[in-house]
Amino acid sequence: MENFVWSRSTLYSSLGLKILISCCTTVICFSAQAAISGMPNPNNGNYTVSWDNLSAPEGYKLHETAPGDVVTQYETSSTFHNFSSRPPGSYSYSVRSCELGGHPTEPIVICSPTNQGSTTVVVNEPGPSTPTGLTGPTTDADGAYTISWNASTGATSYNLEQSLGAGNWSQIHSGSATSKAVSGRPVGDSHYRVRACDATACSAWSSNRTVSVTGQITAGPTPNTGTYTVNWTDVHIEQGQGLDSYRLRESTDGGATWT
Repeated sequence: MENFVWSRSTLYSSLGLKILISCCTTVICFSAQAAISGMPNPNNGNYTVSWDNLSAPEGYKLHETAPGDVVTQYETSSTFHNFSSRPPGSYSYSVRSCELGGHPTEPIVICSPTNQGSTTVVVNEPGPSTPTGLTGPTTDADGAYTISWNASTGATSYNLEQSLGAGNWSQIHSGSATSKAVSGRPVGDSHYRVRACDATACSAWSSNRTVSVTGQITAGPTPNTGTYTVNWTDVHIEQGQGLDSYRLRESTDGGATWT
């Protein structure tokens, strides 16, 4: 970038000063706009503000305006600054690059007279706590049961997900209720997890709860004629395993032997 020439530069040239003009001096020119960004909408108040490398030998000045118009300036040689445990609110940032100027025997740090990039980071109120007490039967015969959990302070809704065996998670409930009746679950292990949400954020997922569906077999009262029917649950199994037939075994000695 070509240096500007200003009439007052002649006046100070004999003193060896470097004159600051707009975004340049007769020796120093500052870089153009920088892309500056922060992590979007952090819920825990921990985030990083970063910007383009403007090749500033003396570093950068990061200007922060916090809630309540509290102004803080950070000096750094890096192209980022980490923030932690910031309370909820809106934080505005701008950055300027700095270089060495002034008299050769008394150098001073000269920063860009204008901001070279700006951004805003919003720290949300903390979300509700993770639900506790996720419960359901350890085993179940017919695949119909209820999953329930404890309410979380500040929660307005809950997301309940289930997974069959090693399959993917899928949502089966989203609402304010703290329980869900399920039915038609196949034989095998069904896993459940829940999280609490408010208008801006959701908690971490709870620990998993597993329900093992075993199926059931029934028979009518002992008939006098020796003719009766044995029934069992229609078994639904995981997709892809396939089911060809059922095998029924009988014991006449209390379960010691089976045929």
